[in-house]
Amino acid sequence: MSISALVSNSVCVNSIILTVRTDESYVRDTVGIVDPYYDSILVPRDIEDRSSVPPMRRKKSPSIESSSTRSERLRVQSKDELVALLDELAAKHPEVEARLARHALAADPAALAAQLRQRLQTWKRSARFRPRSAAAAFGRELESWLDEIEREMLPLDAARAHSLADAFLRIDARLFEQADDSDAAIGDAVRAGCRLWLVAAKAQTDQPPAQWIERIHALVNADEYGAREALLRHADLLLAPPDLRALAARFEYDLERALARDAGERAGYPVFKAVAAVGLLADALCDPDLSTNTTLRYSPAPSALQKEQFAERYLRFGRPAEALAWLEGDWGIHEERRERLLARVYAAVEDAARLRAVRRKLFDRSGSASDFEAWRTSLAPAEQYGAVAIARERAHGGDDPITGAQLPEVAFWSRLGA
Repeated sequence: MSISALVSNSVCVNSIILTVRTDESYVRDTVGIVDPYYDSILVPRDIEDRSSVPPMRRKKSPSIESSSTRSERLRVQSKDELVALLDELAAKHPEVEARLARHALAADPAALAAQLRQRLQTWKRSARFRPRSAAAAFGRELESWLDEIEREMLPLDAARAHSLADAFLRIDARLFEQADDSDAAIGDAVRAGCRLWLVAAKAQTDQPPAQWIERIHALVNADEYGAREALLRHADLLLAPPDLRALAARFEYDLERALARDAGERAGYPVFKAVAAVGLLADALCDPDLSTNTTLRYSPAPSALQKEQFAERYLRFGRPAEALAWLEGDWGIHEERRERLLARVYAAVEDAARLRAVRRKLFDRSGSASDFEAWRTSLAPAEQYGAVAIARERAHGGDDPITGAQLPEVAFWSRLGA
């Protein structure tokens, strides 16, 4: 979950509202909105006897030579033969030619870094806008450049590799503005850049953690699009737990300052951004108390959605009993979500009686086959027959024939003509 998403959950608004920009990274396509289960398909009358779609004819995959076999075969080739082969490939494929040119600079890290930086400057100066159809290719191009740095530059000079990754993150706004990133390809590339930033920083063993804490804090606070949240989500690649807590303390201080500015008024975006940052670091630390207590500092009477986040974190980090404190009372329109979390908690703490009760409530509420099966399997074998009878009655007399048809033994009612 991104910072913008975490922030939005804190105030119960859509994440897009908090980072409004044209074509920004968290505008997702409509696949998640349009329910694929309602797509139309052609079904023949005799569906029982033949498929609606003819079976695919599978082609045999060509045998692929293993890399070890290929390496062994290449090792016995003469140097001149390999040079000729590389020349031929370079003449036909620009990517191979570029790779060989960079390889020739392996003894000169400064020159290699300069060549890699040229492409970064080209992207920075570009005035071209890429429509959605071209954005994915642009994202792959960015990630390919990052891979080149990690593969070719990082082993030679970690400081120069980190400098390139840092420069990449600092122009992320320009990259987002050059494409319709509805499919988040640019956002994914920026998150990959964050990971490279952390890995290259880790490789510089002579640098103190305090320096990285300050730089991560500054980069996240300057983030305009939300993709730099990966610096926090994966901060444990670089920082030890005490340093992660020191970084969290920086954002807690930001929270205190924001709350002081907003005293007596509705909390503003800086409050939610600081809380979300601490939440990501709490996840890296596997410490749900840190995120819970930080949220309570600005929201002492948490909403149902905030309680849901608290309970989910305690479950995720193996402390289900502590989730129960946040699952008391009625959540109104979110009551079903509370009950589903209760089911997970009771299963985790092995409270069979309460688990059966809440799973029965969920089945009574939804009537779905999945909720019935969850309820049935929580019962003793002798009690399962009664559950089947209840489901059968619901399938026969319910208002929703589709849901009823998914319940067990619907074939029994079909034979009776029900």
